Amino acid sequence: MNAFTPTLNLNALKRKQKGITKQFGGIVVPYYTLKTEGQEGAPVKIDTTQVDTIVLLPAGEGDKCFGFLTQNVIDDANFGQLQGYHFANDTRARPGEPVGVLTGQGYCSTINYKGVVSKGGRVYFDPADYKLTATVIADNELNAIFDEDADAAANDSLYDTTAYQKSVRIRFNFDLTV
Repeated sequence: MNAFTPTLNLNALKRKQKGITKQFGGIVVPYYTLKTEGQEGAPVKIDTTQVDTIVLLPAGEGDKCFGFLTQNVIDDANFGQLQGYHFANDTRARPGEPVGVLTGQGYCSTINYKGVVSKGGRVYFDPADYKLTATVIADNELNAIFDEDADAAANDSLYDTTAYQKSVRIRFNFDLTV
């Protein structure tokens, strides 16, 4: 009897990499809604015109940041046949559904950043793509600092040389009374 074992190209399979992970401290508030698309780890503020609603942080309002999105908010119109389907083991939500916001004071790891960052550097956000950066952008400074050195282009996997972005630890202190 001949046995056949197919070659498994597991490195070609791309697993979903979590965009933000709460490490220590902080509070995940799970009941705000976001009416637009937003990516995990994007900074948000409370929408003062609607109850229990948040909006992506506009340019120049870094001091009003309430926290980071803890899940992707997607418009599934791009999913074709799979539009409206439930995606098991995934935290994505659709616009208008409840989402989580990581707020308060604590530490988190995120892949929602760009460029090279260094420990102790201030955290800014780029309103063009809502990614965190160490590049100074006027009035877009968040009440957070990078807590380790990292490069967004660096690899975080010992097995795959292209798949996973290195996450960076951030220390944050957001005002809960905004």
